[in-house]
Amino acid sequence: MPNDVLGRVIDSALRRVGGPEWSAEELAFTAKLQPTLQLKNPPALSTAKEIRRYQFNSQKYSSTDSGDVSWVTPLATLGVATWVPGTSAHSWQATAAGGTTIGVKGMIVAAKTLSLVVAQLYSNPEQIAAAKADFDKSRGAGFVYKTLIGDRPPPLDYRNNSSGADAG
Repeated sequence: MPNDVLGRVIDSALRRVGGPEWSAEELAFTAKLQPTLQLKNPPALSTAKEIRRYQFNSQKYSSTDSGDVSWVTPLATLGVATWVPGTSAHSWQATAAGGTTIGVKGMIVAAKTLSLVVAQLYSNPEQIAAAKADFDKSRGAGFVYKTLIGDRPPPLDYRNNSSGADAG
């Protein structure tokens, strides 16, 4: 569940830090890697350092535990370029770029941004209160979080065969 207050704090901090700046060598690497993505209209390499206009609840959804966390505490996420624009997650191209200085520079931008966010929230309790108010408004009055597994313990022994059949 997105939190507009925290989203705006992250956006402000990211704009202060700026996007990653790639060297001529890194740009040469990305120019060689991008054609392997086999995209009809690949994004310009310069988009890696661009910071898009903030839009509330414009996030792309993916499989992540933060979805569950966002229902029990205010949460916002941050995305920074650590790959060649247009790269699919879990691809060899993501691994190739993420393990270079391209990935490191993106991680440094993210670390600086999150450090600024923490400093700003720490020094502005009013923003924390506003984030909590936004969170409470989004969840609605009387909301109680319930896990999908209910009140039973998690099935940590799911590999044990209780039916007596050969698991083979």
